[in-house]
Amino acid sequence: MPIRKHEPLSEEEMNWISPQNTICETIRGIYYSTQDPGIRLKCREATAMAKAMTKKLTEYKRNWQSGFFDDNDNYPINKNRKPIDVLFLCWDDNANTGYRFWMCAKYLGLNAVMFKGKQHDFGYPAQAPLHPSLSSLPICAAPVTVMAPGLESLINNSHVIHMIASTYPMAAVNWAKKNVVVQHGGTVYRQNPGACNSLFNQFAKKTVIQCPDLMGLGAVNEKWIYYPVDTVNIKPDFRKKGEKIIVGHFPSNPIVKGTAEIEMVIRRLITEGFPVEYVGSTKRVLWLENLQRMAQCDIIIEGCNAYQGDKVYGEWGNTALEASALGCAVITHCLSKDKYEKEFGELGPIIANNPGELKSVLLKTHDWTFQKKRCRKWVINNHSIPATANRLWDLVYKDFF
Repeated sequence: MPIRKHEPLSEEEMNWISPQNTICETIRGIYYSTQDPGIRLKCREATAMAKAMTKKLTEYKRNWQSGFFDDNDNYPINKNRKPIDVLFLCWDDNANTGYRFWMCAKYLGLNAVMFKGKQHDFGYPAQAPLHPSLSSLPICAAPVTVMAPGLESLINNSHVIHMIASTYPMAAVNWAKKNVVVQHGGTVYRQNPGACNSLFNQFAKKTVIQCPDLMGLGAVNEKWIYYPVDTVNIKPDFRKKGEKIIVGHFPSNPIVKGTAEIEMVIRRLITEGFPVEYVGSTKRVLWLENLQRMAQCDIIIEGCNAYQGDKVYGEWGNTALEASALGCAVITHCLSKDKYEKEFGELGPIIANNPGELKSVLLKTHDWTFQKKRCRKWVINNHSIPATANRLWDLVYKDFF
């Protein structure tokens, strides 16, 4: 961004005298104390800059509307409130989900701010900034409790505090008097709903639940909102990727995703002469690299596992959304298909909840190009940033504004 060049104030204006102790008068004092032409010219330039800054600040103060970020006629907002509309906080932003919810809030025209405690291992190119008050190791795993002294000013100047990834920031504030939204979306809450609810239910006004298997576990005023996906920057390619159908499976956690069972089915099909090429890998790579390797596939098998330990699991995750956005046909597990379609409409991915169903789906599905386009359409309509933002407003934020 080029730096604006200000014309030096005239020598006549430099002779004006004001009784006020202003920046301009201080610079004039330097101007009068020297006869050096270079210094006097710099003083004239600095005085011009100070006057321009004063003018801008006066205009800014006259037009300031506290907390208002952007005009959006679809979401009428009360402008007389605290400077920050929504403050997102977490320690570890799993799968960069909080960042994408932050983008949803910005899409709504809200003045939203987010901080987290640690960088993500997958190296997402755009992440929430780190805040030193959230950087210490958690003192409790469920909920994720992190000592957060120093956040009080941010919290007290925020209209809504949105706690991501079952995170409880310990700060010297009275949470019961705040508009608190708590969000659960993974293993911490799945394995420890009681411990999380015993804390958060004391002050949360609403709870965002990302996955259907986490609904009904006791959270207060829960609202079902899936993690969004950026369908603008993740672009589709519907072409066939090779001579044979290329099948990929790239689990973040092979045990959780049922990798052994998936690969067993693929090996048997290849042995029986089924025309597929398997390019799956359990190697953990950076997020952009993972998108690149998925983009080389016709089919992505995300998961095939009904349980996580002794807890019901069997629900699709971020990989299903990202692969769909890339224009891949997606096969995954889902024990809540009827529940999903009642709430959101037709589900895009093909469902296979066990090895037998997975083999059947691969053998019986022939028009994979249709499935690719179907998944892409589904993810845009139901789980893009705009679609998720609208749902977030209707179910959560609207009541606070």
